[in-house]
Amino acid sequence: MNSLYPPGGYTIIETMIFLVISVALFGTVVTTMTQQTNRNRFAQAVETFERDMRDLLNDVSTGTYPSTGAVSCTSGTGPGGRPGFNPGIVEQGSNTGCIFIGKVVQFSPKNNEGQFNIYTMVGNRTANAAPDGPIVQNLTEAKYDFLGVPPPPPTYGVQENVRLNSGLIVTKVVDLADPTTEMGGIAIVSDFGKLASINQAVAGNASRVTLRGVEVTFGLPPNAFASPGNAGDPDRLPVVSPAGLLICLRDGNNANGRRATITIGGNNQNLSVRRVIDPPAGGDCL
Repeated sequence: MNSLYPPGGYTIIETMIFLVISVALFGTVVTTMTQQTNRNRFAQAVETFERDMRDLLNDVSTGTYPSTGAVSCTSGTGPGGRPGFNPGIVEQGSNTGCIFIGKVVQFSPKNNEGQFNIYTMVGNRTANAAPDGPIVQNLTEAKYDFLGVPPPPPTYGVQENVRLNSGLIVTKVVDLADPTTEMGGIAIVSDFGKLASINQAVAGNASRVTLRGVEVTFGLPPNAFASPGNAGDPDRLPVVSPAGLLICLRDGNNANGRRATITIGGNNQNLSVRRVIDPPAGGDCL
């Protein structure tokens, strides 16, 4: 009887063809799975970053700030009449001349582009730091500074350094109404009518918040970003337009990697956060 196959099974050529096809199929499957894994990892990293931004907005609006047990604050004793900071645990109630104002975020500090730093804003409670003076109503009157970060940088202070997941980096921050002006970070400032004394870790008093850009060079070293010239100048913190603020993100593991955007916008306490993964080519992030 005739057979489609030669006696003794497959030939060497047929076996080699089978192996080549199998290896090719296996490689295709592995590549597809790797790409899908990378896509999922990138999407999760962007989602985590978006959640971090939401948490910051919520912290300021609810009056939640880090513990200040290692730092004392004295109203008006710093450079230019700003609050003065000193190391050491202070007695409860002795920091009443200083108030929490909000938080400032620096994205991609020099040599740490996969990170963002969070600084706590503190100001004088009364105008001209006078104990019996009127309560401050704005950033200019408060003469704000970043808590515990005067020059030269001390070993104390309240600063949070957050690493982004999976190689994600922030590449640019702009106000959508004026994309030509880049920001070095963002500031979330609470309503001056409901500010807490600095010795309260949690104010427990909901307030409105305003989003501001930080008009300094993107990617500065932390010491330069938090210097008195930048930290205490209200003109460097313009209120973000109703169009919102755009944060550009990229997969730092690949120079031509995937991209995403986070938009923060809205009115006062109703600020919203929205993410877009793989935005269309072009736009304000280029």
